[in-house]
Amino acid sequence: MSDGFGVDPHLRTPYMQNFNLNLQQQIGRKMVLQVGYVGSNGHELLQTVDANQPTQAMITACDLGGGASSLCPGPASIHDGSVPRFYGPAFYYLNYLRSASNSNYNSLQTSFRIGNWRGLTSTVNYTWSHSIDDASDLWEYITNGSTPNQTYTPHANRGNSNFDVRNRIALNFAYQIPDAKDSSFKLIRNGWGLNGILTVQSGQPFQFNYNFEDDYDGSGSYYGVPDIVGPVHYNQNDPANYINLNAFAVPCTPVATGFDGTASSCVPGTRHYGNLGRNSLIGPHFRQFDFSLFKDTQLTERLKMELRFEAYNLFNHPNFANPYLPFFIADPAINGATPNGRYQGSYPLTATGDVGIGYPFLGSGGPRNLQIAAKFTF
Repeated sequence: MSDGFGVDPHLRTPYMQNFNLNLQQQIGRKMVLQVGYVGSNGHELLQTVDANQPTQAMITACDLGGGASSLCPGPASIHDGSVPRFYGPAFYYLNYLRSASNSNYNSLQTSFRIGNWRGLTSTVNYTWSHSIDDASDLWEYITNGSTPNQTYTPHANRGNSNFDVRNRIALNFAYQIPDAKDSSFKLIRNGWGLNGILTVQSGQPFQFNYNFEDDYDGSGSYYGVPDIVGPVHYNQNDPANYINLNAFAVPCTPVATGFDGTASSCVPGTRHYGNLGRNSLIGPHFRQFDFSLFKDTQLTERLKMELRFEAYNLFNHPNFANPYLPFFIADPAINGATPNGRYQGSYPLTATGDVGIGYPFLGSGGPRNLQIAAKFTF
C-alpha cells in the first residue's frame, strides 16, 4: 500500500482583502495619540486534506464487525490502522490539495508617541488582535496547521491561527540626560543617556496531538487529538508543570480491565475523533526588558568616543517557547494514562525562545546577558 497526492482541478489563486481606519490626535507639540482598527480576510487559501480518511461511520462499523472489509474483525479485537480507507486499499494517505480555506484577522492598534520632549523620545504600542483560519501553513510545518484532523467535517480545522497573539505591548524609549550648565568636570558629567525596550506578549496557541502511539480514533492518521474532559489549568510560573494533562483523555471508552495504552483496550464501537479543538490551548507568555546606558564624549575636535553598557533581558525573566517546540508536536501521552483513559501528570516546557526553531523572537528569550562596548568616531 502506498500514498498518493492529488490536486483539485479547480484550484484557485488565494487572495486577501485588507482594510483599516485610523484616528490621530496631537497632544501639545511633542505628543501624538493614534487609535486604529486593522483587519483582513483571506479567501481560497490552500489546504491539504487526507481524502482517503475513513468517516466516523466507517470506523464504528468496522469496530463492530459491520464493515465490508475482511480487515474489520468486530468486537473480538481492534487491529491498529485496519479500518478500510475511503477510496479503497490502493492508497493509504491520499493527500489532496484544494482551495478551501479562509482566514479572518481583526485588531485594535493603539500608539502613543513622544518626540524629543525634554530629552525623551518614546513610543508605546498596544495591540489586541485575533486571527482565525482553517489553514495557517501549507505543508504541515506544525501538525494540523493545514491538514484537518477530520476531513469530512466542515470547518473541522477552523480555530486560532498558529501565529495568533491576543495581546501585545511594546515600549521603547531614549532619554538624553541634560548636560550640566557649568564647565566643571564636563567630560565626566555630560553626554549621558538611557535606552530601553520592553516587550510583553500573550502566548501563542497550540493543541495536543498523538505522536504515533496508536490509532486511538480509528482514522489511521496516528496523530489525532484527545478528548478534553475537564478544566485546563496553566502554570506560567512552573515550566516543568506548565499544563495539567488530567484534563485530557483517550478518544474512546476503555474496556472493563482498563486502558493499557493501546487501541485494542478501547471498547469496540467507541473510537471517535477527539473533541479538542485546533489551537484551543495557549502557550507561555513573553516578557523581556532590554536596557542600555551610554555616554558620548568629544575627546578632540575630530575624535568622539561612545561608551555603552547594555543588558538584554535585564530582569532575567524566563521565556519559554510554545509547547510545540522543539519537536513541532505536543503529545498528551508522554506520561501515560490511568485505567480510565485520562492522562496524568503535567506537560513541561523544554525549549526557550533563543534556541526554539521557528520561534518568532529569533535570538530573544535567553537568560540575562550583559556587555560593555566602546565606539570611536573620527
